[in-house]
Amino acid sequence: MQSQEVEGKVITLLNLLIEQGKRRQYTRLHQAVGKYSLIFSDLMAFVMSSLLASWLHEHRPDWAFEGEIDLWAGPMASIRVIIFVALILLAIAWFWLAGHYSRRRPFWDELAEVVRLVFILGLLEASFHYLAKLPFSRFWYLGDWVGVLLLIPLLRILTKKLLMRLRIWQRPAIVLGMGRNAKDAAVALHSDRLMGYQVLAFASLSPPQVPSLEVAGACIPAVRFDPSHLEELNALGNPSVIVAFEHVDLGRETRFISRLHHYCDDLHVVPPLRGLPLLGTKVHYFFRHELFFLALGNNLVRWGPRVFKRMFDLAVATALLLLALPLFGVLAMLIRRDDGPILFAQERIGQFGVPFPCLKFRTMVPEAQAVLDRLLASDPVLQEEWKRHCKLRDDPRITPVGRWLRRYSLDELAQLWNVIKGEMSLVGPRPVVKGELKRYGEDVDYYLLTKPGMTGLWQISGRNDTRYSERVYLDAWYVKNWSLWMDIVILIKTVRVVLTKNGAY
Repeated sequence: MQSQEVEGKVITLLNLLIEQGKRRQYTRLHQAVGKYSLIFSDLMAFVMSSLLASWLHEHRPDWAFEGEIDLWAGPMASIRVIIFVALILLAIAWFWLAGHYSRRRPFWDELAEVVRLVFILGLLEASFHYLAKLPFSRFWYLGDWVGVLLLIPLLRILTKKLLMRLRIWQRPAIVLGMGRNAKDAAVALHSDRLMGYQVLAFASLSPPQVPSLEVAGACIPAVRFDPSHLEELNALGNPSVIVAFEHVDLGRETRFISRLHHYCDDLHVVPPLRGLPLLGTKVHYFFRHELFFLALGNNLVRWGPRVFKRMFDLAVATALLLLALPLFGVLAMLIRRDDGPILFAQERIGQFGVPFPCLKFRTMVPEAQAVLDRLLASDPVLQEEWKRHCKLRDDPRITPVGRWLRRYSLDELAQLWNVIKGEMSLVGPRPVVKGELKRYGEDVDYYLLTKPGMTGLWQISGRNDTRYSERVYLDAWYVKNWSLWMDIVILIKTVRVVLTKNGAY
């Protein structure tokens, strides 16, 4: 009797999802409108950037004399037009073949490919002008390609948001699985809204044990998905299917996934590979054999990427330090109003376990450690909070100016000097004191492999609101999956996190 009640409940939920699917149909018309809208936005990006570059050339300052170059008149005009059209067609064709208009991918992955292509096309155009000895304007060239680099992602974002407002870009999705892998997949899809996926349900090949799972504050129903009724996918609005089984399920259901591929034109498999370095992993196939090898790598183990990361740190940190010197003077005057030094140095553990003085603009009262010892000895609640996070949310040692500095992370700008000296990196694990290393457990080797950073994944993932165990996981994940592009993305996201003051105290 109980089994029949569960089965009836599952059928009711499935029927409800079918009704939802009918209201969220994703047809070939939706797909075509989305595809050609994105192509049009890219075309507009090239045209607008060319117009902007021409304006910059016409209004260049007197000191930037480049000769009287008329870009769009005279015998060379037709050649410029041909080059311009050829580059646009080449870009559109490359984006088409790379799936930018038909497949959905995370924003930062897509942006990385856009940056790569724009860089290659810019070099091609410069090389052609040089070899053909065509009149050349630096203002036009830089304005054109910088404009393309900025306008392509900007117009794509605006286009996708417009399509979402018109209910064209959203595509229903079903996550096959009920474990941690499935929930993580749903959270990842929810975090990148521009991909347009709307998870309708978690589906299980057996009766689910719970009626729903919570993702980002929303309860998503859990249903049974009968492998013998794959045609039900059509009733659900041509959804994307994300297969996210756990280790025990994946091998057993391989045949089902193969059948599912015939019914679903947007099928994704999320293998349960948590803990392995994934970015930069290469896939090798063996002809006539149904297997593949994953060639795992760790970029920060190789000397080449480490030298490249150091060069990037040194160049960016030096530029930021020079730009921030006037701000440093203001901060010094504000801090000096309280008794005590301007800078505070605390010993932290760096690369390979070498300690170094981690600099900060002073935000606490003098003799802060003695004050902390007295607080922890007299208040068990504060003692427990310190034990969990190594921080206090309402720390009485922080000065009024210091609280403002911490809110916007201005106190950490002094660490630019640590970066220039080679003791820290712009991006890396959170710098810790020696006593915290034991809390890293088996992941301590990843922490010691690279230099601690001024910012990192922990900074853009909630800052002080993240649990310590999450910080350890994020630090280890960063080291295992490092790339220069990841550092750039983290730096960009850090600006937004600091300005919104998320998790700052």
